[in-house]
Amino acid sequence: MKAPQSAQLPRATYRLQLHKDFTFDDAIEVLPYIADLGVSHLYLSPIMAARPGSTHGYDVIDHNRVNPELGGEEGFDRLCAKAQSLGLGIILDLVPNHVGVGADNAAWMEMLEWGQRSAKAGMFDVDWNSSRRNLQGKVLLPVLGAPFGIVLEQGELTLRLDAQAGQIDAWYYETRLPVSPLDYLALLEPSLKRYTGEHARELANLVRDFEALSTHQGSDQSLIDTARGLKSRLAEALRIDAELAAAIASTLDEFSKNWRALGELLDRQAYRAAYWRVSADEINYRRFFDINDLAGLRVEREALFASMHERVFEFVAQGKVQGLRIDHVDGLLDPREYAERLQAAAGKPDAPIYIVIEKILAPHESLPEAWPVAGTTGYDTLNLVGGLFIDPESERALSLLYRRYTGRDEDFDWLLVRSKLQILQESLASEVGVLANAVQTLSASDWHSRDFTYAGIRRALESLIAHFPVYRPYLDRRLAPSAADLRVIDWAVGRAKKAAGAVDTSVFDFLSRLLKGELCAPDSGYDAGLALRAAQRFQQLSGPAMAKGLEDTSFYRHFRLLAHNEVGGDPRRYAVTVSAFHRANEDRLRKFPADMLGATTHDTKRGEDARMRIAALSGMTAEWGRRVSAWTRANRRWVGEHEGEAAPDRNHQYYFYQTLVGAWPMELRVDDVDGATALAERVIEAMLKAVREGKERSSWTNQVAAYEDAVRSFVRGALDASKPNAFLLDFAEFMQRVGALGALNSLSQTLLRLTMPGVPDLYQGSESWQLSMVDPDNRRPVDYARLREQLAELRKESNPAALMQRWADGLPKLHLVQRVLELRRRKPLLFAAGAYRPLAAEGERADHLVAYAREDDSAQLLVLAPRLWPALQPDPAQPADWRDTQLMLPNGQYRDLLSDRVVNGGARNVSELLSAFPVALLLRA
Repeated sequence: MKAPQSAQLPRATYRLQLHKDFTFDDAIEVLPYIADLGVSHLYLSPIMAARPGSTHGYDVIDHNRVNPELGGEEGFDRLCAKAQSLGLGIILDLVPNHVGVGADNAAWMEMLEWGQRSAKAGMFDVDWNSSRRNLQGKVLLPVLGAPFGIVLEQGELTLRLDAQAGQIDAWYYETRLPVSPLDYLALLEPSLKRYTGEHARELANLVRDFEALSTHQGSDQSLIDTARGLKSRLAEALRIDAELAAAIASTLDEFSKNWRALGELLDRQAYRAAYWRVSADEINYRRFFDINDLAGLRVEREALFASMHERVFEFVAQGKVQGLRIDHVDGLLDPREYAERLQAAAGKPDAPIYIVIEKILAPHESLPEAWPVAGTTGYDTLNLVGGLFIDPESERALSLLYRRYTGRDEDFDWLLVRSKLQILQESLASEVGVLANAVQTLSASDWHSRDFTYAGIRRALESLIAHFPVYRPYLDRRLAPSAADLRVIDWAVGRAKKAAGAVDTSVFDFLSRLLKGELCAPDSGYDAGLALRAAQRFQQLSGPAMAKGLEDTSFYRHFRLLAHNEVGGDPRRYAVTVSAFHRANEDRLRKFPADMLGATTHDTKRGEDARMRIAALSGMTAEWGRRVSAWTRANRRWVGEHEGEAAPDRNHQYYFYQTLVGAWPMELRVDDVDGATALAERVIEAMLKAVREGKERSSWTNQVAAYEDAVRSFVRGALDASKPNAFLLDFAEFMQRVGALGALNSLSQTLLRLTMPGVPDLYQGSESWQLSMVDPDNRRPVDYARLREQLAELRKESNPAALMQRWADGLPKLHLVQRVLELRRRKPLLFAAGAYRPLAAEGERADHLVAYAREDDSAQLLVLAPRLWPALQPDPAQPADWRDTQLMLPNGQYRDLLSDRVVNGGARNVSELLSAFPVALLLRA
């Protein structure tokens, strides 16, 4: 896309997580601090109406109404006005892929009431032509706690009258299931005998008119409007006559006791209420991953696109919003077309709006350059930068340690395939079934492929998706697949064929032609529309399968080094070289110079600085192994037993020790009972999530209480500070060194991310140490009062040596962030479009330095960030040992913006350049 003009391009963004306990007005209170920090844009979590109590906002129920829990439209207006007064723009987070469904979503409830007759049905991605007879023309609702028949017999399903709305619903505890007005006749007619009041004639007329609905001659919308009018008449009669309401309620109570009649009534509805465990196999609407109450939207339909973005486009037109972030873009049928429509509606031909997309890229994958977006939300750069701080020489030693400690020796490639297959056969089995039906319908339409069986097609689809190395390809109705997509498809088909063994693999060739778009050609012999739809369904499924199989399963089974187990990460790319880092930056500057550079998000598995601590372990593998062995002996008494095996098992114990390294508060004393207890409860929550996501010893759908209780007991015992605890003493002593090394890693990581090509994003509070664990731990309140005080302190005094003495307080990172953001404010064009030139050090430890220049006509900036700190500075209390390493600086005089020193150009010892502060930012005078 054409790069946004510099006046519209964010210099840096600050992400705020809004919810009922941190509203627009709370955000207004911290805006002066955020502006003072130096960012240019607020980057807000979703602000449209979400489920009551939502802590994240991604369960949107109305895309055109500002969330009242956040302060509603008036609150948003106040926030916009305050932001504008401080010179801050706003980037909104949009959720176009899905919507929260249930009684609080009027469109969903209308679809349940009327089925395909409702125009609202076209909003949702429902397979109305299911191969299952009892789902044809219906939506599966997996809301029951037991099989349907048992729930019926036990009287847990009942009919109730909503007198205010004039409607009748079936209720299962707190779940409302609308009854079609076409069935009101059978429910109201018996009330004629019960009720003899003054409105008996009106009731009789209503019964007659409801009966006439079954022979209505008009359009579907006319039928719905007529029924809506009848319900209004009924509501009015009920409003003025309590006796009538009592009579109808009594009739409904009596009807509910006849469970067979009630079952037959419910079977006539446009939905099928079912046991919740049925969802994985039979649910027939596309979901957000495997979450039943988040239903996929058909935003590819132009009318729906226009209607659901109406309010957002008004915000843009009014100048309240300057950028957009698109959630889960790979869930959309045609991401490129969606981005084009969004850009056309919100941007201008000569000034495109800033758009970034949540897109997970494999290490070998690139974002299509034709998409009209500024880039991704930064998970690729997160892992790129993080990989610099993992010692490549440690791979063999850490792998051996992990195998010996846990007894696990599974190849990660096979682990990922196995995890994805489990997801496809369990959590997403229904989606696979819908796709297999579509493919079989297509294959049966031609003699050459009609002998492919449903079972064979389904097995082939599962294997092909399991072997797919990226989230999805991008076949659409206008453009042929890219060369990259064709390579990916060929690779996956080849792997799937090999895994199939000595059997007929011709079905894989058929699927290959489908995904490459060959079956959409006019001379293919197949219906082009059916072929495209089947291929796009595959694309919408392969992404969730990868996300659930990799991030939410494999990452919770394989714990060699948790710094790898991050959104967008891949343990198979063990470390990143300096040259690879430079190549990626040069490529980004050329293709997506305004790409967002994230480090922590609401979705990351752990905070950016927690990852840097864990990465430091790669530089001290021998000591790490000795410590883990000692801790295991010390905590042996807290290990329980479940089904003849240790609980928690060695794998989960290894996860525990790494998690604790990342999250350990440096201010925590080993005799602080309350502090240790609070930490234990946070760690337990992260541990249980890991256990359940891993699906080996427990899971979300089949929780094994005995194993989970053993995990709780282990963590509480290990972190018990109420009495002498040898483990805590040793761990706290170890963390004095690892905490300091992690801090040094973090300062280097932060400097790189704030100065490399792209737009850096700061997740709330991450301007100081960000040591959170997986959500919801990463959504805890931020202590802005403390951050304000620290920033004010830095304005008065920022002596580098004094700051490093207080490294545990987070002051060095805040100092670094503020100084770089101030420079970005002064020199926006240098960072938006300035050249990027790698600088190579020379000497024994040259590979420990990442150095580059950012240059334009007005400025030259040199960035120096050390890496692999455990080898450079084994004792953080002593200076780094650079030996003979030198860096040739371009001629001139420079001021180090982080230490306020003046440095001359020429060959300089790196030890001298970094003697005042661990990293350097040299601006030519």
